[in-house]
Amino acid sequence: MTSQLDRFQATILGLACGDALGAPTEFKHMASIRRLFGPNGIQDLTQTSGGRYTDDTQMAEALGRGLLDAHKAVAQEYADAKVLDHPVCTADIRDVHFVMPHVAKRFVEWSVAPYNNRAPGGTCLAGCSALRSGKPWTKSGVMGSKGCGSVMRSAPVGLVYLEPQLGEMGRASSLMTHGHQAALDAAHLGALAVRLLLEDEAPENLCALLLNHAIDENMKRLLMAVELAVQATLEGHLLPEKVQTHNAAGSLSLGESWVGDEALASALYCFLLAHARGEGYVETVRYGANTDGDSDSIACIAGQFAGAFWGLGGLKGLPESWAALVERTDELRQLGTDLYELHLAIYKG
Repeated sequence: MTSQLDRFQATILGLACGDALGAPTEFKHMASIRRLFGPNGIQDLTQTSGGRYTDDTQMAEALGRGLLDAHKAVAQEYADAKVLDHPVCTADIRDVHFVMPHVAKRFVEWSVAPYNNRAPGGTCLAGCSALRSGKPWTKSGVMGSKGCGSVMRSAPVGLVYLEPQLGEMGRASSLMTHGHQAALDAAHLGALAVRLLLEDEAPENLCALLLNHAIDENMKRLLMAVELAVQATLEGHLLPEKVQTHNAAGSLSLGESWVGDEALASALYCFLLAHARGEGYVETVRYGANTDGDSDSIACIAGQFAGAFWGLGGLKGLPESWAALVERTDELRQLGTDLYELHLAIYKG
């Protein structure tokens, strides 16, 4: 039995490893992927550029560090109040309006950092630019955008919060860059899936539980299609690479995942298919990385689900050899530990 700390670390490392596995196949069609990596496509982190991940992991880390910054600010305000014998403290780690400015600061820092050279999304950059110019986080996002940038980074919210704060924080973390309802849904539901899996919710119940929180109609449609697509694949009617395209699988096509609702649905499909087949983390992210679409984002999101559920090591968990290879592994493992301690401080303290 894996510990909760182990699963927090595996969620962060899992998204990074999935991101790194999918990075070499992003923007490539399956024919090109097979020419480069063989008939089964990319299979192992040793086939990547030294476990180098993309902006997906960088933004997830920025979000996680913003949550930690907010917690430090709460502690400091209470300490100052005690010294000054001042009874009123406004800092609250469960208050979205207190937390999000700290996240926004981390996003802005990421947007201008020299390491932000991993093909970041235009909407994420536009939102960060608006924040940098002084727009409040509630107004900085591109209102019509439902790109997958909001869901690819959402795991820290699911690690730290329970509902209803989880939903508020997830949607708020999307709003500062992506304002479309589907993007808000995707960020909320991606975080909620992590939380449910940490709490040992049966994977077969996942789509139905997420559907209860969905608002966008296309998101609802895709969530209902996921389980049917998994079943069709198990019965031999569809290949994963056909499901994760537009129209190739008919009504069960989940799209190429450049947008948030499709990315969440495809990641759920990858995780649920691996679970139904008795597989584990590695197969989950392989399904995501070997697609025509946004392979790094699919594998990143699927990797956080698999990490939260199976943890590190063992027969089905994230291999320790992969965790050791992904770049900045020690910092990412520590981030998982810090977010675990933050969750305990909020809900167990």
